[in-house]
Amino acid sequence: PPQLFHFLPLKENVQGTTATILWSKGEATLKTEMDIEYGGTEIGRTVMEQPMHSISQIPEAERTLGNTSETRLCYALNNGLMQCFPSRLHKTLLPVEPWIREEEDTSVDLALRGQKGFRATTDHRNIPVITAYGPVGNTGLVMTEIINTEEVSAPLKWHLMLTIGLNLLLSLLGVAVLKTQI
Repeated sequence: PPQLFHFLPLKENVQGTTATILWSKGEATLKTEMDIEYGGTEIGRTVMEQPMHSISQIPEAERTLGNTSETRLCYALNNGLMQCFPSRLHKTLLPVEPWIREEEDTSVDLALRGQKGFRATTDHRNIPVITAYGPVGNTGLVMTEIINTEEVSAPLKWHLMLTIGLNLLLSLLGVAVLKTQI
């Protein structure tokens, strides 16, 4: 049976419409149900399903962002709980976890409150990371992109060391040339 990933009613929802995201074998499908009315009387209900390839491809797309990157697509449940889609580091639907906490807010917490931005912080493994976060339109979904600070700064450190080494080499060459002139 597919793992059901319930989607909160869209904020721009039409009365009588519900939406659910179905998750099965690594594929997301949006299931939308809508009442059909005629003359103010409900005469039926229509059900539509549409594959959501962009969500299903998040784990593969993460590979292009870096070795330590992770994209989390989550939404808030009732009672201060949240749930997230699978990612490269978490292969199945992430368990329901609280997003309203007593300690420091996570980037997902901030996004669920409607904020967007980026910040340097530590992740759940206590590793320094840089995160970008924000809501996904008016859907109730939020997205965060996380990458280890070390991976981001590694190219900068390499270029800095190269620049220092080249400056040192040029300085030594300059001293050697000056010695031959004296």
